Amino acid sequence: MNGGPVCARVATSKALDYSMKILLLTSTYPRWLGDTEPLFIHNLAKFLIPYGEVHVLAPCEQGLPKSEVLEGVHIHRFQYLPAKWQQLCYDGGINAKLSKNKLNYLAIPFFIFFQAYAVHRLIKSLNPDLIHAHWIIPQGFSMLIYKKLTGSSKLPWVLSSHGGDLYSFSKSIFQRLKLNICNSANHIAVVSSAMKDDLCELGIKQNRISINPMGVDLSNTFVAGKPTSERPKELIFVGRLVEKKGVEYLLEALAILKKEGLSPQLTVIGDGPLKNQLISNVRSLDLENQVTFLGALKNDSIPKHLNQHKIAVIPSVKAENGDQEGLGLTNIEALGCGCSVVASDLQAIRDAVQNEVTGLLVPQRSPEKLARAIKRLYNSPELCEKLAENGRIDVKNRFNWPQIAKSHAELYKRQIEELENSPSN
Repeated sequence: MNGGPVCARVATSKALDYSMKILLLTSTYPRWLGDTEPLFIHNLAKFLIPYGEVHVLAPCEQGLPKSEVLEGVHIHRFQYLPAKWQQLCYDGGINAKLSKNKLNYLAIPFFIFFQAYAVHRLIKSLNPDLIHAHWIIPQGFSMLIYKKLTGSSKLPWVLSSHGGDLYSFSKSIFQRLKLNICNSANHIAVVSSAMKDDLCELGIKQNRISINPMGVDLSNTFVAGKPTSERPKELIFVGRLVEKKGVEYLLEALAILKKEGLSPQLTVIGDGPLKNQLISNVRSLDLENQVTFLGALKNDSIPKHLNQHKIAVIPSVKAENGDQEGLGLTNIEALGCGCSVVASDLQAIRDAVQNEVTGLLVPQRSPEKLARAIKRLYNSPELCEKLAENGRIDVKNRFNWPQIAKSHAELYKRQIEELENSPSN
């Protein structure tokens, strides 16, 4: 496609009648195939290819090329500091890096400015039809800076919030900044109904917000293997070892079950700043023979591990700093692989797990009720099988990547058309 901001129409019937050039902005992106970094932005980009040409702007890291094509996605990387000082992203993400080393806060202004500059250069060279910025801070902030410096209003941009960016940085000064960023975007997409409600409370008009969750490859990757009754392993947790994931309460639940004569084995996949503390908790709770920490694994190995386990436990909580799940894709991945799921009853997670229908929901920070739910599934293979099958069918109908990518493409089309048809154009 060689056109400018007007999209080229193609001959279709009910299919989307636009071929777009899309630029995605992100700070979380796999550095190579098989990386341990979250895949969902790359998967969105990959599944958007049928709707046009897809470009991604992501931060650089030492040893990575400045540009490459990965599975059909054009990747551009920007440098924000000398290579050896670029420590803000990857291997756990920005929030984890800020918690680990307060000096990383000094890199944020450079990151935002040089990302905005990279956006400016890519807009001039690519002439995209739409920009989709992921996370209010920093990508949304970079777009706000770009618009302020250039005065540009002829290129539509969509802002996606995934949870942590909305719920972290909760002081009033950051709330005002987030409001300004959201108001600068043409449209805001969130991943759950809970987040839409919270954005409305922040002051965003409801008609400027839509629910557009990320997806999971439920056709080829996260697919069910054996029925739960035939799986050799019992409990599994997958996720970052950070406060909002609530793993400490899962360990306490195991200690309760042990006192009641049940000793299920737990596999923990993931890494993070709380790993050493959680290992210490395992020792103090006398669970060393029940809990195995596998660390962070390559993305393509996760489905195999889920398929070996009967029950996935996702005990998420609202962290002390306000951070919490935006949706909880791990629940969807586990359900896609045919696990039964026990998860915390947070509003956002209700969008992914229906209590007593596709899984069991328990109050957050309640190891007693978490233990009771695990014991219920442990003692009832029939219920375990029923919830797993219901969950697998439900998430495939609602969260499979082709449907999710199409809903994003339709959102982009509406924003492009609205700007083209606005009185100022």
